[in-house]
Amino acid sequence: MPLRGTSRHYVYTYPSKKALRAIKTKVKAMCMQNVNETLADLARRLNPVLRGWTAYFRAGVSSATFEHLRSYVWSRVMR
Repeated sequence: MPLRGTSRHYVYTYPSKKALRAIKTKVKAMCMQNVNETLADLARRLNPVLRGWTAYFRAGVSSATFEHLRSYVWSRVMR
């Protein structure tokens, strides 16, 4: 897709639906693993997984996907 005023083309890369589904499944499993653990312990287990996934997809156009994942993780943790 060329930018206005130029003839340059850019490729936009997004995280795939399969990759998003995989991380959401992993978050769900981690939240259901030990229901009685404290919020701090759950955050300690979730943070490395989420940090790694977002670092991997940071190079693309991922802000909307990150926002969706943020709200999903928040709702899973609060349940």
